[in-house]
Parts: sequence; structure tokens; C-alpha cells
Amino acid sequence: MRFAKMAFLAAGVWGLIVVVPLFFLYDYIGSQYPPAVTHPDIYYGFVTVTLAWQVAFLLISRDPLRFRPLIPAAMIEKFAYVIALAVLHSYGGGIRISSTRNPKVTPFGQVIVGGATASAEGEESTTAFTLTAGGGVNVPVNDRWGVRAQADYRGIFFEEEDGDRVDAARVVVGVYFALGQ
Repeated sequence: MRFAKMAFLAAGVWGLIVVVPLFFLYDYIGSQYPPAVTHPDIYYGFVTVTLAWQVAFLLISRDPLRFRPLIPAAMIEKFAYVIALAVLHSYGGGIRISSTRNPKVTPFGQVIVGGATASAEGEESTTAFTLTAGGGVNVPVNDRWGVRAQADYRGIFFEEEDGDRVDAARVVVGVYFALGQ
């Protein structure tokens, strides 16, 4: 239960940090990410419901066993937006090679190919080929979860006359969960 308490506490605190400023950014969001938001009732309704879920995460973190029936709904609330962003903006698949010689640390290398959708203000969106290569380490804490650190290079190759390419480096540290063992 300690992990559940910490995970829901972190999710609730992070959510509050991200959601509360949205109450004061209505006009800014409309000007920076056109088209302008034309229905403040829908905007503030969304932000308020999202804020209520952050409070629910904090309540769950106090007693996960008592609020266990809420956990699947809470997971949908947190992950659905992230999944939607991934589907709308980039996708890929590839191969990962890892070494299991040392049970305390599992190094890996990976190559991922896919696509990314990009758009500029006033222009049509375009999808470009992406190539990601990198590696990292998994450090298991127990049989079900662990910590991952990785670094990647990601190239996005546009099919325009000038052959623009976007080069990006990414460094990630996070928690992973083993499913279906």
C-alpha cells in the first residue's frame, strides 16, 4: 500500500500544479493555441472536473484500500489524456535489446521508427518519418516495478523541398511496471 499512497499523492500534487493555473489562462490559451476558445462554460467545466479528480487522487493517497473501487477510474483519468496526445502527435514501434547478466541492473538499447504529426499556425498539419535510437538501464525494485533511466536521439524528417529535419535529444527518468508476468 505504500507505493499506492506515494503514487496517488504524487499524481494529485502534480495535477494540482498543472491544473490550477488553467483557471487563469483562458485568454492566453486562446491566443497561443488557435482557434480561440469560444465556450468558456466547456473550458471551465473541463478544468473544474479535472481539478476534482486531483482532489480524489489526494483522498485515495490517504487510504488506498478504502478507495480501491475508485482506482480504475482514476487511472483512466490520468492515462487517457496522455494516450490521446501520443496517438495524435507521434507513434512508433521498434526493437529493444537488453542484457540480463546482472539481475540488479538491466541495460538496453533500442531503435524505434514511426511518425510524428506537426502543424504551424495557419498551415495544414503534416506527418513526418521519425527515427529514435538510444539506450538506458532498468533497475528493478521488486518483481512488479522498477526505475528506468534512458537517453535517446530522435530525428524527425520532413518531406519538403528544403528537407528540413528536427534533431532532438531526450533524457528520461521514470518508473516502469511489469504487466502480465
